[in-house]
Amino acid sequence: MSKVVYISLPMAGEENTIWERWEEAQQYIRETPGYEDANIVSPINITDFAPGNEIKKEREHPYGWYIGRDVERLCECTDILMCYGWQLSRGCKIEHETAKVMGIRRIYMQKR
Repeated sequence: MSKVVYISLPMAGEENTIWERWEEAQQYIRETPGYEDANIVSPINITDFAPGNEIKKEREHPYGWYIGRDVERLCECTDILMCYGWQLSRGCKIEHETAKVMGIRRIYMQKR
């Protein structure tokens, strides 16, 4: 079975560095043994943060709309990568608890 990894990445207040952190998270997964060919899913691919859309500080939808879409996609994944600072992010904590309840394997990003 092919692995599908959801990248849980703090976003609020971090808009200026989101793309660099996204690239770092993708590289981290690709360098993790057994995950070289994994499919990667992240909130920036699902919501208004997707490539071609400008990252906006003002949301176009209520917070629940965004997190609902993220959780829906997370539930289709086999694993979740918890990026640095996830414990301080409301969305990441929701994604972490969802993964725990759904039995999705949790990977915690470590410095290499």
